[in-house]
Amino acid sequence: MALNEADIVSRDDFSTVRGYEELARWWGSAKPSAKWYFTDSEILRITIRRGSCTMDIYAFRYGEIRDKVNRYRIDKHCIVTFCCEGIINLHLEDFSVQNVLDGIRVTLEQGVYRIELFPAFGIGGWVTTSGCSIAVSPLFEDSKHRISTTPQ
Repeated sequence: MALNEADIVSRDDFSTVRGYEELARWWGSAKPSAKWYFTDSEILRITIRRGSCTMDIYAFRYGEIRDKVNRYRIDKHCIVTFCCEGIINLHLEDFSVQNVLDGIRVTLEQGVYRIELFPAFGIGGWVTTSGCSIAVSPLFEDSKHRISTTPQ
């Protein structure tokens, strides 16, 4: 399942998810994109129960360029919990000991959310659901020692 950048940017209904505003405030952005802000995030837990599922995802925000070798400062670490109620269908594949995402796309059509998990390493897939919300659990405000080499 390859990540199509043009597709992600042109169709992202992430802002329609209940709890989106809390995440936007934490990351200090008027419109965080699900694709960009979940690049290099890690799925910590997926719980599937009759008719519902939750996904705990460790995520952070990329900051400004830190040095000449294209390393970026990351901050605003948090756990983002996606709560899906009224599961219609789901498909998950390629579980690993570390499940790193390349991004997430959220679309909404005719009252049905589709949350797509684009894998960088490990699990990927999608879930369709009639209800979706997110909760944000900040971990710490700043981490000056964490560096990423992922380019913008």
